[in-house]
Amino acid sequence: MNEILFLPPSDKELDDTIEYYNDQFPGLEYQFLQELMDAIEVIQKFPNAWKKVGKHTHKLLLKRFPHLVLYIPEKDKILITAIAHNIESPNIILIELNDCFKSTNSLDFRFAVLHSAR
Repeated sequence: MNEILFLPPSDKELDDTIEYYNDQFPGLEYQFLQELMDAIEVIQKFPNAWKKVGKHTHKLLLKRFPHLVLYIPEKDKILITAIAHNIESPNIILIELNDCFKSTNSLDFRFAVLHSAR
């Protein structure tokens, strides 16, 4: 099975989201984490099954929580590039991410664009 790598800033976004759900209702963070892990398991099995939102990036929407996972499937690994709140301007994030793919291949630049959209 493909290795999963959480690239910055997705690792911080995951920590922040878990903390947020714990603050909302203790135990809810575990439900979020379980749904995310289930989604990642499906991504590992079918990495190209979800809609492309850039040249290499795919998007998977979580079912119960208003979040999306942006990821890049590679030959032997899945790069998780973002765990974003789906209601906080998803169109801006995706438009800027698409524009970014047209202009550069730098992962660092893609992450900077993603964060500037928030």
